[in-house]
Amino acid sequence: MRPQLAFPLQFLSQPQIENLHKAILTVLWKTGVRVEWRPALEAYAAAGCKVEFERQLVQIPEKVLEQALLTAPASFSLYGTTPADEIRVTLDDFFTIAGSSALKVLDLDGRHRPATLQDLADFTRLIDALENADIMHAMVIPQDAPQAGFDRLLLATVLKNSSKHYYSQGLGGDSVRDQVEIASVVQGSTQAVIQQPCFSMVVCLVSPLVHPAERVQEIMECARFGIPMWLEATNMMGATAPISVAGALVEHSANVLAALVLAQLLHPGLPCIFSVASGGFNLRTGSYVSASPEMVQLHCATAQMSHFYGLPFHGGGGLDACLPDAQAGFERTLQAVPMTLAGVNFSVWRSG
Repeated sequence: MRPQLAFPLQFLSQPQIENLHKAILTVLWKTGVRVEWRPALEAYAAAGCKVEFERQLVQIPEKVLEQALLTAPASFSLYGTTPADEIRVTLDDFFTIAGSSALKVLDLDGRHRPATLQDLADFTRLIDALENADIMHAMVIPQDAPQAGFDRLLLATVLKNSSKHYYSQGLGGDSVRDQVEIASVVQGSTQAVIQQPCFSMVVCLVSPLVHPAERVQEIMECARFGIPMWLEATNMMGATAPISVAGALVEHSANVLAALVLAQLLHPGLPCIFSVASGGFNLRTGSYVSASPEMVQLHCATAQMSHFYGLPFHGGGGLDACLPDAQAGFERTLQAVPMTLAGVNFSVWRSG
C-alpha cells in the first residue's frame, strides 16, 4: 500500500487504519461481492478470484487486490474540451464538482417546479463561468424530455454549454458507447476521446456488496474506451450497512475495491476514483440522512483509507435542509471545512 499523506484533520490512527484494512480484506475474501454479469465473473475467475457462477459470488484474495492497487494511478489528468480545462489530479489537491441531478428547481419567483431542459442549459452556463467549480455535473435532470436515454441528453446539453470536464452518469454499457460517440463529435474522433476523454463516468454500486449487471457493463465499457470512473458506493448506517461508522466504512470500501479490481483487470492503469455518498438512516422515517456529524466523520475517515490505498477520494453528501436557508448554510459549511482538512480530493455539493 502507498504511504498515507499527512493532513491537518485525521480521525484514524495508523493502527486503526491497519485494522480496518484487515477487516476489508476479510470481507472481500470471506464474504465476497455479488456480481450480476457473467463476463465479469469470468474475468475475476481468470485472475485467480474464487467465483461461484450460480450464486454470482466473487471472493477476492489479497494478492489480486494488491495487483490492482499497483496499477491504479494515484495521479492523472481529467480533460475538458479545451487545453485550459485540463485538471491534474493528485492526492494532495481538492476539487469541486458542481451539480446535483435534481428533479425540481426553486426558481427566482419562488416556485418549486419540475426542472426543464432550459434549466439545465442555463445552470450549465452559470457553472461554466464559476472559477471555483472545477468539474461539471448536471445540475438538474429535465422532466420535460423523455426519460429514456436522459443520460445522452445530459451529455449533449452540457457539451454545448461548457468546456469543463463532465462528471457523467449512464444506463448500462450501451450508454457508455453512445456517450463516447457523442463526445467524438466534439473532440473530433473516437480516438481523441480515448486519448483525452472530456467526460468520466460515475458507477453507482449497491450496498451491501452488490454490483448490478447494468453497473458492471458500464465498468467494462469504460475500461474498453479508457473512460475514467468514479466507483461509488452509497450505504446507510443502520440499514444497508452496520450502524457504526467503522462498519459502514468497511462495507463501502470493500464494495469500491471489488469494482476497482475488475477495472484494473480489464484496463491496467485506468484512472479510478474511490467515491462514496454514504450517510445515516432515519429510523423514524426510513429516509437517508445527509448532513449528520457521523456522515462527515465517515467521509473523512474514508479519505484516509482511500489515500492508504493510493487512490484519490471523492466524498461529500447533500443537505437535510429543505430550503436554501441558514440551516443549509451551516450544513454545507460543516461538511466542506472538515472534509477539505481531512484530504477529501473531490466534493460534489448536492442540493437537499
